[in-house]
Amino acid sequence: MRSKSSARKSTTKAPAAGAAASRKAPAATARKTATKAPAKPVASRASEKASLNGCTASIVAKPAVPARAKAPAKTPEFPLREDDYGKEWGAGDGAVRRATGRGWDEWMHLLDQAGCALKEHAEIAVLTASHGAGDWWSQMVTVGYERARGLRQKGETANGWQASASKTFDAPVGDLFRAFYDPKLRTRWLGEPITVRKATAPKSLRITWSDGRTHVDANLYAKGPTKSYVSLQHTKLADAAEVERAKTDWNVKLGRLKEMLEGT
Repeated sequence: MRSKSSARKSTTKAPAAGAAASRKAPAATARKTATKAPAKPVASRASEKASLNGCTASIVAKPAVPARAKAPAKTPEFPLREDDYGKEWGAGDGAVRRATGRGWDEWMHLLDQAGCALKEHAEIAVLTASHGAGDWWSQMVTVGYERARGLRQKGETANGWQASASKTFDAPVGDLFRAFYDPKLRTRWLGEPITVRKATAPKSLRITWSDGRTHVDANLYAKGPTKSYVSLQHTKLADAAEVERAKTDWNVKLGRLKEMLEGT
């Protein structure tokens, strides 16, 4: 009896254990499946990192700035005579030295060393002013430098076209100043109804020309007790053709002035 009962018990319990085992199996399988995602291949991770770095580099890196082309350099021959400086760059070497403390050759060297052959006009003018040239002379030196280095056409300035002229006289600078300032004396050689806007005896005159449009700046210098020098800039001219006409005209006028002052 006991053995039959035991057999029944074992027969009854076996299916229950099997069922429990079968119920637990899917859950265990699911847990095993969800534990870890399959690892990425090494090559895949490397390419992802490379593309990430590429993205970072494209954000951080700055676009390359093209190098500015070098301006053509034209080295003047030194030394030039004072009149040659005046004809080429608007003022003689002696005039520039007296006004700024440096001659043309010194200015050329200084501005070359500062890399001004690649700078704009305004930058060069600021630099010359910082080295002792006043407002007017900083423009004169800047334009002279630009002409000498082939950065500007002869007669061309930042504010239009300009004709330059100069002359040395065997006469005191006071006499030269009066010849420009006194209307009666002026009519003997100039022959133009001009307006003197400002005059500083015996150094300079700022003149409005007879056309009412162009201006003349005259700077006078003593070269001893009986010798003087004038440097002229006729500004706001229309074009290169007007520059040439003004140069020819001033050559004639200054010739008449020389004859008058020297009594020849």
